[in-house]
Amino acid sequence: MLAKLLSLSLLAVASLCAQDAATAPALPAAGSDAARAMVDQAFAKMLAYGRGMFSSTESHDLAFARQAGLPIGGGDTELSGGWHRDLVFGKWAGQTFVRGNGRVASKKGDRWHLASDRLGGGTKLPFTADPLLLFTVLSQLPPAQRKVVHVDGGKLRERDVAILTLQLSGDEANEFDDHGVAPAASGGFGDVVVFGGLAGAPEPPRADLTTYIACFVDAQNGDLLRLAVRTTSSGGMGGFQIAVGGVFGNNNDTDEEGDDADGAEQEKEKEKEQGAGQGAAVGWKAGFPVAKPGQQESVMTFRLDFTKLGLADLPAIDDAVKPLIGAR
Repeated sequence: MLAKLLSLSLLAVASLCAQDAATAPALPAAGSDAARAMVDQAFAKMLAYGRGMFSSTESHDLAFARQAGLPIGGGDTELSGGWHRDLVFGKWAGQTFVRGNGRVASKKGDRWHLASDRLGGGTKLPFTADPLLLFTVLSQLPPAQRKVVHVDGGKLRERDVAILTLQLSGDEANEFDDHGVAPAASGGFGDVVVFGGLAGAPEPPRADLTTYIACFVDAQNGDLLRLAVRTTSSGGMGGFQIAVGGVFGNNNDTDEEGDDADGAEQEKEKEKEQGAGQGAAVGWKAGFPVAKPGQQESVMTFRLDFTKLGLADLPAIDDAVKPLIGAR
């Protein structure tokens, strides 16, 4: 009798698993038009909603800090907020803020404070997403840059999601970085250390960037539940540029002929000592390739989780402040 019951139970479990597999939405293939269409539809829906809530997490792994053993960039910066048309709002350092028209209005106690990028008391506002700008920029990427390089399935907040990843490299990644819709990979330290005057100096060399954009799309209704950006940079303070009187160099020693072969060999030996596989992808996880950054590479990871799409309301704003920030 017990064996019969066990057999029936196993059959029931197998039947349920088969039903789940049959009802699970099929994932589009990486590189396909269907995958790009899913991403395009998700971006278009975010623009159409026009408002919503988000929570963001920003983290940095800075090469120069890692090499020097400095406790810089290890912690996460977390912020909760939302957007309503072209206004962004949230709460940071105990103050409610609304940003619009290039100004920030923040409420500290009973008083509203106006500034460009600071809260009352002088606290600098950390990087805050602007979803209207972000999804406008993403929607206007050339078709080749909206090609999905990796597709995976998963669960997010108990919902089936398709995880679709875009990849930008070289000039494409630098151009995306120039829009300022995600934090800079340098963690705010910049790519150039300047000594002396730079009047009439040429534009400094650009950092070598690779950016992955992972889109977590609800497999049932096409809503974007999460957007994650990861940028790896060989510039910044990990391999900082030095400008003296308008002449650019770097922090890697070379001989008079510019031959850095010995330095390259030393670098390889250091990497061997620290473990093989540094900088090489060994798989994918949560929309990003799994890889240990190289010694000269800084990594920025930025995650946005979205809720209340099309439903978020602005906080109460002082009437005297509204016209200055463009609020109605």
